[in-house]
Amino acid sequence: MKRIFIISLILLVGAILLIFPLIRDEKGSIEEDKREPAVFLFNGPLAVIGEEEVTIGISVNSNEIDRLQLIYNDSVLNSWLNPRGELSFTYALGKHGIGAKYLSLRSTLNSGKTVVESRITRVLSDITPERKKVRILATVPHNDSNYTQGLEFYNGVLYEGTGDEGNKGSTRLGKVDLKTGMYGQKVGLSRPYFGEGITIMNGVVYQLTWRNAKCFVYDSEELQIQSEFNYNGEGWGLCNDGTHLIMSDGTERITFRDPKTFQILRTIEVYNNTMPITNLNELEYINGKIYANIYLSDGVVAIDPQTGKVLEEIDASELTRLVLPQLEAGEVLNGIAYNETNNSIYMTGKNWPSMFQVEFVKTY
Repeated sequence: MKRIFIISLILLVGAILLIFPLIRDEKGSIEEDKREPAVFLFNGPLAVIGEEEVTIGISVNSNEIDRLQLIYNDSVLNSWLNPRGELSFTYALGKHGIGAKYLSLRSTLNSGKTVVESRITRVLSDITPERKKVRILATVPHNDSNYTQGLEFYNGVLYEGTGDEGNKGSTRLGKVDLKTGMYGQKVGLSRPYFGEGITIMNGVVYQLTWRNAKCFVYDSEELQIQSEFNYNGEGWGLCNDGTHLIMSDGTERITFRDPKTFQILRTIEVYNNTMPITNLNELEYINGKIYANIYLSDGVVAIDPQTGKVLEEIDASELTRLVLPQLEAGEVLNGIAYNETNNSIYMTGKNWPSMFQVEFVKTY
C-alpha cells in the first residue's frame, strides 16, 4: 500500500512539473495578446505648429497584422501590408487645418478583427498674433441694467440683446438710442429663456439662448418673432459675414450656419501659436475678420474666418479700468459693434454704465 502511495505521489509531481510550463506559456501568450498589435512610439498628445513636418514612430507588436493603416481624422495617410518591427512616417499634419484631431492606428488582423489605437493631436497656428490695444475716441451712456450679451449695428441703428441674470424673465432685445443708451423699441423673452448673442442679416434678427437650445428669429423693424430654430449645445456669441451665421459656444469652436435652416455648414477651431482660445463669447464681423470677446477677461481676438488662426490679440483693459469701481462679479467686458455707415466700433460690458467708441492700435 505504501509503495502504491509513493508511486502515485511521484506521478502527481511529474504531472505538475509537466503541466506548469504549459500553464505559464499559456498565461504568457494571453498577456501578449492583451497588448495592442501596433502602438505609437510617443506618449500623450502630439502638438505641432502649422505645416511643419513631424515624424510619427510606430511599434508593431504582433505578427498577425494583415494591414496597418495610419489615419488622421478620416484621411488614411499611409498603409502597410504584413508590417514588422518599428515603422515611421513623416507628414505635415497642418495640411488638414489647425485644431484638435485624432491620429489613429488601425490594425486589421489575419483573423479579420480590427484594433484601433488613437491619440489626440493639436495643430497650433503658425502666426504670431499682432499685439494691439484699444484707444478710446468717445464715451456714451449705456443702460447699466442691460446684462449685455449681443450688440450690433444694422443700417446705422444699434441693437442690443441681454441675458437674464438671476432668471427673472428679463431677457431683452431692442433698438438703442446711442445718445442716451436707452431702448427706444424693445421686446422680451419670458423665463426660462436666457438671451445670448444677436446678429442682423437681410432684415432678420437672430437671437441665441444660452442653454435653451433655441434661436429666435425676428423681423428687424417690428421685432416680432417670425420663427425659431433648435440646435445642440450652448449658444454664446453670434455674428454674420453677409452669407453665413457665425456662432460661438464658449469653447474654441466657431460654427458657420445656414441662415435659412441653422444647419452647420463648417466649423473652425481658434488657436494662436501656443494654445486653443476658449471661452469665445460675443462676436462681431469687421472687414473680413471675426472679433471675439474672451469671457472673464479683458481680451479680444481677431480671427481668420477661413482658418481659425488668431491674427490679433487686443488688450481692452483700459475700458474695464474706467468702469471697475462700479462693477460687481460677472459684470465683464462683453459687446463689440461695428457701424459700417461711419466705420466706427463701440464696446461695452454687462451692466456697464458706459459704452466706448474705440479703435484698435498697435502696441509698441
